[in-house]
Amino acid sequence: MVMNPALAEDLAQDTFVRAYRFRSSYDRSRGAAPWLHTIAANVVRSHMRRARLLSILSLSGFRSDPVAAPPDWSSDTALMTALATLSPDERAALVLHHVHGHGYGEVADILRIPVGTVGSRLNRARTRLREALHGQEAGDATDGGFETQAAPPGGGGGCA
Repeated sequence: MVMNPALAEDLAQDTFVRAYRFRSSYDRSRGAAPWLHTIAANVVRSHMRRARLLSILSLSGFRSDPVAAPPDWSSDTALMTALATLSPDERAALVLHHVHGHGYGEVADILRIPVGTVGSRLNRARTRLREALHGQEAGDATDGGFETQAAPPGGGGGCA
C-alpha cells in the first residue's frame, strides 16, 4: 500500500505493537488475519493522513517524498509554533479535515457548526499557518498548496 519497503516495515511493526496493545479486543471467532488487516489498514490510513497534512503545509524535506515517515511533530518547533497560533476552533477544524480526512459536512456535524463556518475556519487556519510557516503576506498570489474557496455572495453572512 505504501510502495516503500522501509516504511512498510515500520508500519508493519506499528501494526503488531497496536495488535498487542489492543489484544483484548480480538474476537477469536473471526480469525486473526481479518483483525490484523483491519489494524494494518488503519495504521496506513493514519500515516497517509499525517503525510497529507504535512504535504499541504509544505514542510521542507517531506513534500518530495509524501510516503516517507512523517517527522515527530512534537520536535518540529516551527510546526508546533504555527499550530499554536490557531484558535482552538480553527485547529479542531484543520485537524478533523486534513488529518482525519473528514469532509466539510462531517466536520460541521462533529463540531456542531454550519458547513460555511467550517470553510471559514479552514480558510483562516490555512492562511495563518501559511503566514507562520512561510512568512507570506495574507494576500500573496501563491496559496502554498491549499485549496481555497471563494467567499459566497454577501460576505458569507457572518458564519465564522
